[in-house]
Amino acid sequence: MADARRACRGAITKADEKRIKAVLAEALAEITPPRAETENDLAIAEEVIGRLREKIPKEVEIALVGSVAKGTQLKGDKDVDIFLLFPKSRYSRADLDTIGLPCARHAVCKGAKCSTKHAEHPYLQTVVGGVDVEIVPAFKAHSAAEGGSAADRSPFHTEYVLRRISEKGKGEVRLLKKFLKRLSVYGAEVKVEGFSGYLCELLILKCGSFQGLLEEAACWQEPAIDLEGHYPSPAQAREKFAFPPLTVVDPVDRNRNVAAAVSQTSLSKFVLAARAFLRNPQTEFFFETERKLGKKEFAEIRALAGRGAPFARALAFSAPDVVPDILWPQLRRTARILFERLEAAGFQVFDYAYWTDERKSCAIIFQLTVRELPAVEKVAGPEIQFVSGVEDFVRRHRNPLAGPWVGGNRIYSAKKRRFSRAEDLIWYIAGHPREFAIPSKIAPFLEKARPLPVSALASPKYARFAHDFVHKKHYYLELY
Repeated sequence: MADARRACRGAITKADEKRIKAVLAEALAEITPPRAETENDLAIAEEVIGRLREKIPKEVEIALVGSVAKGTQLKGDKDVDIFLLFPKSRYSRADLDTIGLPCARHAVCKGAKCSTKHAEHPYLQTVVGGVDVEIVPAFKAHSAAEGGSAADRSPFHTEYVLRRISEKGKGEVRLLKKFLKRLSVYGAEVKVEGFSGYLCELLILKCGSFQGLLEEAACWQEPAIDLEGHYPSPAQAREKFAFPPLTVVDPVDRNRNVAAAVSQTSLSKFVLAARAFLRNPQTEFFFETERKLGKKEFAEIRALAGRGAPFARALAFSAPDVVPDILWPQLRRTARILFERLEAAGFQVFDYAYWTDERKSCAIIFQLTVRELPAVEKVAGPEIQFVSGVEDFVRRHRNPLAGPWVGGNRIYSAKKRRFSRAEDLIWYIAGHPREFAIPSKIAPFLEKARPLPVSALASPKYARFAHDFVHKKHYYLELY
């Protein structure tokens, strides 16, 4: 086992250890908020809580939750989360709107902009003294096992972490958060499919340190973590949650996988970056040098349709007026349907990607190895031992372009291909979205999609998305 661990993470020498410690110390000094910043965040939280107490019914509890409450926030991340906890025995879900939201608005400074957002519960989002503040009406539960929404469980998460985490541990959480942000896999929202802040805290509690976590993650295979031992074995924990890429049982709710949002791609990026850092520790794993797109980068985008490059087609359409957590999965599903249909029709997709500014525009881009296929396609029938299947195949192919004929132990025929050009199939699907089960919010806008020329991809609107798609390089693999 020890040899296997060394193989996947690399042999760490004393010199490596010294370098790792130096890099982590440098990064931690940069990402830890100064005392004045933390005190300011807490003072603003107390100011808002004070104004809430003036208005909220006395039986409703007020709780400061999230990274500021736990002391695991990153420098410059000015986010304060305040929960209004209504007793379930006295208040209905509708009361969260009719009582909770007006009280939240009372806590907002006069003239400040605020907006109502919708998740499992509606909540108020505003800015107070330069700090982003979210006030979330939720239900007061006696335990997280009662179920309810993610908001209802949040106070239990804060309480659990605060009871167990040390001051040093808070710094280790900050390192993990920054490492994941650099990888673009920090956040459990649908757009990211990554690691939540609470998940980061649990991983550090499990492994003791950021470096310890990287050493474990470098060798992860079907990882399952159960801090409170809710299940007899890791295998049973994974089975409970239908074998996700990463299983981390919620310590306060055995029926919840805290890592449910983490996709296989996000997990793979983290594992590879962990190995790369242990072999070649650098501050680049935490801090990105700002990239400016110049003539070279724009030339790379334009080369997307050049000689030798995979054939490219892109389409753009307006974004539906829905929240990002609905828009991103529907856009992803739309792109996936197009990809699957292209592949099924014989057009080998080299790569594809999708993008939205979450307000006005969406785009999907494909790279294909061929622009056009022969007008005739070969159709494989059943093996000859399947008597009824062979009879049915022959019946359905009585007037083929060629055949039926026998090859080996299988029967074949030929038919005219419905779409010989990839772009014809793309635009047919775009024009008939309901025929292909395109998600409901996207379908009416996809019908009005327009071609997006490669030259348009080099415009400021799409340039960053297009360059990342063309470049296809991950810094952690270059440092591997």
